[in-house]
Amino acid sequence: AGFDPRQATPEQAIVAVNAPTLLLHGEDDTLIPVEHSIAIDRASGGKTKLVTLPGRGHLSIWIDKEQETSR
Repeated sequence: AGFDPRQATPEQAIVAVNAPTLLLHGEDDTLIPVEHSIAIDRASGGKTKLVTLPGRGHLSIWIDKEQETSR
């Protein structure tokens, strides 16, 4: 694609996004720490809305028996 993927970061990519973006992140995610979404949110210049879900991990935000994610 004409770039070095080791130099690509979500924080750089979000700057080019023109659409409002919702970020959902489980606070107990052990695969991708919530700090990653916090950094993307900060870098977005106000174009994102970050919702963190207490007690949720990487996949448990999609296994949503209580429909917390849907709300």
